[in-house]
Amino acid sequence: MGPIKILVTSQKGGVGKSTLTANLAAYFAQFHRRQVALIDFDHQASSYHWIERVPVSGVTPVICDVVTERDPQLAVLKMKQALRAAERVSDIVFADLTWVNIFPQSLLLEFDLVLVPTSLSKVEMASTIEFVSRFAGVFNGAGERCPQLALVPSRLHRTQDYLDIFSQTNFPVKFGLTSPLPFDLDIQSLYGQDYIFNTPNPECRERFFQIGREIERTLQAIDRSREQEETASKVTPIWQNPKRRTGLGASVLDGFVFEQRSRARPAQTLQAQAQARVQAQVAAKAGAFESLMGMFRKRM
Repeated sequence: MGPIKILVTSQKGGVGKSTLTANLAAYFAQFHRRQVALIDFDHQASSYHWIERVPVSGVTPVICDVVTERDPQLAVLKMKQALRAAERVSDIVFADLTWVNIFPQSLLLEFDLVLVPTSLSKVEMASTIEFVSRFAGVFNGAGERCPQLALVPSRLHRTQDYLDIFSQTNFPVKFGLTSPLPFDLDIQSLYGQDYIFNTPNPECRERFFQIGREIERTLQAIDRSREQEETASKVTPIWQNPKRRTGLGASVLDGFVFEQRSRARPAQTLQAQAQARVQAQVAAKAGAFESLMGMFRKRM
């Protein structure tokens, strides 16, 4: 199995996308000892610079600006090349991307999990619902390659807002929901200085750890699902099937091959039969010769 690929995306800035990406990458490297690649596809490269300024062992940051690319096909090609390179050196790949309309929906199929941070104002929520609704066919699909969607409420001012909005809103796609990340000036001041899991604010620190644990459980579920799919896709070659050796065909084809094999005659048997045929022919010729000699004697 390859690494798990996580896309952190939204269609606009200012919702905590880069903050979430950089801090989750550092969290999984430091607390779960994962080899993490962080690919920043945005022009500003905020999450890349965060990791560069506060390095974490196990995190490899990469810049690949595709948002300013005018050719959509070239942009997607550059993203896929960056993903393939990151897959070779990591257990988890995080991608930070501001979504623009030139990207095809099929790009989402490159990922196992899509995180969409959103604030809980009515304007922001309406924008988020409209955004994820475009990809209902991807997130509501039943195929093996369909990614999971998780919303990450960020910059929360009141817990009641979080409870109210997700109990009253009808979402058109299947999604998971993480714990909210509260709005706090301590978090805003951490950029390029430290990470949320090191903030002196205990509430912010614990909220972030909770989000990390929830995403870790999601990744474990994805790993189990991939293992099951891989096991189910394995087919035992017919020549390695023990049922063939015992004569109990596991399939129509297996039974046919076993039957054909059981009908096959050993080489020694075939050789003996060939010798017998030659001896019979010699005896027949000898008998014919004796008959002719007998007729000749009578005439004499």
